[in-house]
Amino acid sequence: MNNNISRHFYEGIGFGLASVPGTMVVSYDPLFGLPIGASVEKGNVYLGLTEEVGAPLALLVGAVVAFWAVRGLRCGLVGATIIFFVLAANFAEATFFSMGGMGLLFMALFTSYATGVEEAR
Repeated sequence: MNNNISRHFYEGIGFGLASVPGTMVVSYDPLFGLPIGASVEKGNVYLGLTEEVGAPLALLVGAVVAFWAVRGLRCGLVGATIIFFVLAANFAEATFFSMGGMGLLFMALFTSYATGVEEAR
């Protein structure tokens, strides 16, 4: 990932692509032959995002996430704990943009506290 970041610092390699595109395993629809799945495993969501979309857009996404995190801190100790856990868990495994399984749970928890839904209780 570091090689791709240094080579494609401003524009990135493209969202959803593996660091080495030749190693991607793509699943195709049997009826139409359209690609329906390509597993891309990024270890760290922050480095992976910088690699895929470039540094300027990664900084913009980071600013938006930081804004949401600050709003989530208004929900008290539970909100702060959830926000911290979701952001810290993505240092080890990039689940934030994985919409199946844990990623969907993280996204739902993060957005519910970041938008203040839990604040009304």
